[in-house]
Amino acid sequence: MLRDEIIIINTSGPLRNYMKRRPTHYAEILAAHNRVINVSWTSMKDYFFFRGKRPWEEKIFFRLPGSRLGPIKRLNKWLYGRFLKETVNHLPKRPVLWHFYSGNYDLVKDLPKKLSILEICDDTPEFFADNPEIYENVKKNEDNLTKAADIVFTISDFLREKKKAIRPDIKVIRNGVVYEDFCQVPELARDPQDELYSLKPPIVGYTGAVSKWFDFELIGRVADSLPQVNFVFIGRIAPDQQISVQKLSNRPNIHFLGERPYEQLPQYMKFFDLAQIPFKINELILSVNPIKLYEY
Repeated sequence: MLRDEIIIINTSGPLRNYMKRRPTHYAEILAAHNRVINVSWTSMKDYFFFRGKRPWEEKIFFRLPGSRLGPIKRLNKWLYGRFLKETVNHLPKRPVLWHFYSGNYDLVKDLPKKLSILEICDDTPEFFADNPEIYENVKKNEDNLTKAADIVFTISDFLREKKKAIRPDIKVIRNGVVYEDFCQVPELARDPQDELYSLKPPIVGYTGAVSKWFDFELIGRVADSLPQVNFVFIGRIAPDQQISVQKLSNRPNIHFLGERPYEQLPQYMKFFDLAQIPFKINELILSVNPIKLYEY
């Protein structure tokens, strides 16, 4: 166990949102005996949407608006590189760099460090399978960091097999659950405006992000064949999936409730007669080890 270290957790977005992901759990555990700093970048709007005290520090770079434009995108990257260097150079000692994001390898590779750790939690290039140029760039960054890091972990045997050619000593550490958060769950405070209370069982539920890996067609077919069952989805809906969600929502037994705080998820799960993970079977999904499975 690391003690009395400065640990920088490098992520693609701040840890402060409702979803409690693998790096969030790491940050909470490591902060008990170390100084933990989450370094990331985001927009001002997204950052201040979430509030609350956290046991780790934050060093967040706020992107300039218009980051989809080439010149602004390049300027943001250059500024973020300076931000990273200044953050590390002002620390009293060399930090442990714990990477949950490999897309900025060229910015982090030369940072002073005591130790470099990489966690490969997804087959990240597969998120961009429909864009060969971005796919190759993301893969190159991830492969380079996989080779350069002192220690590399991944979450599944599938991912280990894909990476072991370039990193033979890669280790598998699967996901898990904070048992205390789910073992004794109080009743959800009744809110007459919450759609969940008006639904009759049986209820088939889901918690987590609603994104392009959802098998919307399968969900629709199952809902049509089981009209007596209510299907409930709790979680953030990706902007590019709004149309697919709207089409499903036209069915009377499909209900998308939106995002809820992590602390309330166990209370919502108590309403489920069955929990589901309706993902497509593809290269991206074969590599995952969903935290929600353990929470269910």
